Amino acid sequence: MVKPYDYRVRAALALVRVSGERETLEGLHHAIELEIAKRVKRIDEAHASGNQEFDDAVTNDECSQIEELLGLAFVAAQSFITAVRARWTMIAPVCRDEYAINFSFSIGPKGSGLLRESPVLPIGSPYHAVEVINAVANYWKHVDEWPTTWMKNDETLKTVWDLASMQNNNEKRTVEIAIALGMSAGSSGNLRDAASSLGITQYSNLSVIRKVLFDWAECLYEKAKNEVQGAVQESDI
Repeated sequence: MVKPYDYRVRAALALVRVSGERETLEGLHHAIELEIAKRVKRIDEAHASGNQEFDDAVTNDECSQIEELLGLAFVAAQSFITAVRARWTMIAPVCRDEYAINFSFSIGPKGSGLLRESPVLPIGSPYHAVEVINAVANYWKHVDEWPTTWMKNDETLKTVWDLASMQNNNEKRTVEIAIALGMSAGSSGNLRDAASSLGITQYSNLSVIRKVLFDWAECLYEKAKNEVQGAVQESDI
């Protein structure tokens, strides 16, 4: 027999599919991809000019612009992540308190646990793909606020992020992820390194990021749907 709250639970679950946010992210990324493609074309043209001084100047300028555009792309991706987290943190307590449905996956404070419900990156680290995308966005927004220190490297001094002086655990974890991705203090190619760590081979094609996020959101929905279906004994959710 269908329980009276089945349709309410189904309606709640429909909210976490964030279809509108998918379209928004695709639109933002496509605009950014077009701008990156323009920069890549200018670099290629500078390479073909045969003028080394001109080539270096154009390449440096356009690479800087590509870094900024990739930062915007990661922040757009983070907006999608935030939407997913917000909806789960709203829905999970309702399912738990009103219907005694406890999801098996970790949601955590402000949905932080959801970031680890995605595959681990194949970079020899324990970090998950969605967690990495979120951390890179935070890097782009807050790197200027991160404390730095000096570390001796052979006979020279190198600027590094000062993890020991960071009191905020979330900030510290973000820096740890950035370091694991090969990013470093003062580097002019950190966003490109981060993109490469996610498997992006052409900076003008950010579909890898979108696929990671869309697969993650859909996987969460399917897990929850199956668990709710088992709890309320309804087959049409």
